[in-house]
Amino acid sequence: MKILMKKNRIFLLFLVLLPVFVISYGCVEAVSNPPGETEVLNIAYPITGDTVYVGKNDVLLETHNASIGLYEIFVEGHSVGTFVSDSSLYFTVTEDAIGSTIEYYINGYKDGGGISQSKVQKVYVTGVPRAPSDLILSTFNEHEVLLRWKDNSNNENMYELWRSVGDNESYGGEPYKVFNENTTNYRDIGLDSYTAYYYKVRAKNQYGYSKFSNEVSSNGESGRDAPTDLRAEALGATVVRLIWKDNSVSENAFLVKRTTIDNNGDYTNWVDAATVPPNTIEYFDEGLQPNTVYAYQVFAVLPSSMPSSNITTVRTSSSSIQPPTNLLAQFDMDARKVKLTWNDNSNMEFGTQIQRKIYGSENLFESIASTGPDETVFYDSNYTPGFTYVYRVRYLSGNGSYSMFSNEDTAYVPILPPKNPSNLTISELSPGTAFLLSWNDNSTDEDGFEIWQATATHDFTLFKTLSANTTNYTVAGLNRDTVYYFKVRAFKNTLYSGFTNEARTPLIAPTNLQAVADPTPRVILTWLDNSHNEGWFEIERRFTGGGQFERVGVVAPNVTTFNDEGVYRGTTYDYRVRAASEESVSDWTDIITVQIPSKKK
Repeated sequence: MKILMKKNRIFLLFLVLLPVFVISYGCVEAVSNPPGETEVLNIAYPITGDTVYVGKNDVLLETHNASIGLYEIFVEGHSVGTFVSDSSLYFTVTEDAIGSTIEYYINGYKDGGGISQSKVQKVYVTGVPRAPSDLILSTFNEHEVLLRWKDNSNNENMYELWRSVGDNESYGGEPYKVFNENTTNYRDIGLDSYTAYYYKVRAKNQYGYSKFSNEVSSNGESGRDAPTDLRAEALGATVVRLIWKDNSVSENAFLVKRTTIDNNGDYTNWVDAATVPPNTIEYFDEGLQPNTVYAYQVFAVLPSSMPSSNITTVRTSSSSIQPPTNLLAQFDMDARKVKLTWNDNSNMEFGTQIQRKIYGSENLFESIASTGPDETVFYDSNYTPGFTYVYRVRYLSGNGSYSMFSNEDTAYVPILPPKNPSNLTISELSPGTAFLLSWNDNSTDEDGFEIWQATATHDFTLFKTLSANTTNYTVAGLNRDTVYYFKVRAFKNTLYSGFTNEARTPLIAPTNLQAVADPTPRVILTWLDNSHNEGWFEIERRFTGGGQFERVGVVAPNVTTFNDEGVYRGTTYDYRVRAASEESVSDWTDIITVQIPSKKK
């Protein structure tokens, strides 16, 4: 699913789990907070009075607050799940709800606290199919067209194709053709030349008819296959680049015609500049004169006609600059970007334009970026993994024209797992039972994170799945007497990063440290042992009022007393104790202060 987000807009698609709805949502647990009354979430569609269909239905929020991290849907007063703000979600209506009105609203939960709530919307569920869309007409020749449309419904029984001849008001009372469910195209043959045909499509089932699709037509002229949007640009003094849109499917070739323009703005003699293969959409006309105005027109060579494009004009430059050379495109695995390098052969360029297209496609190169003058390196990070891209570069000169292009080079962008998260730490929130896990998110393209858990046996299992960009999670309800181990990894689709370091739950700190001094001199320390898996206890001491703590003793596990006989009369000391093992240490006890008597009694 693709999410469309622009500033204050976001598409949210929801799956609902009720007798009437089926819901599927990501790896986020439901939020049980009651609805809040802060700012209002504005639902743009569907709203009260709108109709929803059997099958999937989109929900459009009119405004979006970037601080909202979760959305929760309530249908008929029941929460049906929570969803991260950038997830692809939708709800599906079953036939059980046909003819009824349902109520729903949405809560938004802010990352920093607070709730936004929409108004309750009441929508009617209809059983008629959803209308087909994106009806397209493609011309094979003067007597044959191909019609294609998008099937948006999952409950149609048939499709009806309606045709009007001559104008768009003569469709009559019966469909032109009827097709089975899931049909998405039809080839209409035996058409009359120079006659206009209009078409539209609708779906039908036992509940009735959908709305009609958009209407398309042929214009009844051979020129309907003409190339369009012809453009020209000067590449220095002697080369012109032509690009156009190919609208025909049966051309044998394209004919490029050229003429010059005199001082009065009149065309001189048109000449055939080139004949290029079918499906060509770019041509470089070379060997021209500097500082000269040329006009161009392109013709599609069809079996029985030659429809023409618009006429475009261009002036060549008075001089040319040498193009960049030795373009090299390589995917940088560490940076996860395509690195482009080239040789700078000019000191007159105003910058370098980078163009790109997908390898094997018939599309034109697209300009994706520009660099400053004298720069010879560019990193491309705006790509789709799994494709091979073709690159070329050229200079922009001071008079507004361009140099010729460099050589072309390709780079394959692999489908890689997210980068490994790192620096997993664990902090105690509640002694032995609740801990905060935190880690560094080193990736920008993960779909989410997995937390894996093990006990002393070290058999890790999946514990929790979290959304993208998460960097901490609170683990609660643990057993105080059990040591837990955790590690985290990122995932994208079915690809997984490596794990972080392992973090284990720390030992539970001893408490209730007590100290009794006698003039022997000696200090007797006692404490409460709260941990059942320590390896030993460490005792530290310092002079009260300053200095560093120093270890003065270590005792075996389960021992809760220590006698410190290395003290001086008339001196005040601070003590602290902690549990320790080979893998972990607990927090220290509270510091206790004790004064040694000055004289022996």
